[in-house]
Amino acid sequence: MFGVSGGGMHGSMSPPDFEMGGQMMMNGMDTQAYEMADKDAKREKLNAVVIETMNFLGMAQNTDRFVRLLEKADVICIPDVEKLNQEKCEKLSLPFELVQALQKRVKVWKMDLVDEAEQELERGEEHYIKKLMEMPQGDHQMQMQMQMPMPNMMPYGPQESGH
Repeated sequence: MFGVSGGGMHGSMSPPDFEMGGQMMMNGMDTQAYEMADKDAKREKLNAVVIETMNFLGMAQNTDRFVRLLEKADVICIPDVEKLNQEKCEKLSLPFELVQALQKRVKVWKMDLVDEAEQELERGEEHYIKKLMEMPQGDHQMQMQMQMPMPNMMPYGPQESGH
């Protein structure tokens, strides 16, 4: 799990971007930190589906082993799992039967548990984050207009989940 604090952002809904040590800062957080947080969020979603799949198969005791294999094969998010086939699994030394079960569970999970509107919001945020990172660092006006909050974060602090 990872934690991100909303501290230091009270009183302003969109603090200015600034540069620090040659790295662009966004909402007080450098883009590397944002990318790491985004990667962690994607990894957590995958881990949740892996746990659910392994429990469903009655193989919960092997969940950690499967997660480690996926990580070593650089399979860190749901789209990575969806791209796997038998040939890729053999090349990466991944158990194809478990990968197939995971892929089937991902399809069900996407239909049952994931709100399409949330996925669209995430795609939109990713699009503008990429644009922001591609901008010349001196274009502060445009950078301020394109500021995006951290995933699962409101500009003024963390959101409460489950409400």
